[in-house]
Amino acid sequence: MHPLLKLLLTPLLLLVYAFVLTPVALVVRLFHDPLRRDPAPGATTYWSTPGVTSRRTGR
Repeated sequence: MHPLLKLLLTPLLLLVYAFVLTPVALVVRLFHDPLRRDPAPGATTYWSTPGVTSRRTGR
């Protein structure tokens, strides 16, 4: 690739990344958050599963 072309494309790609891809990713994350799920019915905390005890609480 010609050095001048590479020099011109690099800032352009950074601008596209900053002003197009990042906001789109944030909007997608806002509407489809992978952590937004219901915990198991027997879970004592959001991060635990039924039957798993915590060392801190001993439950």
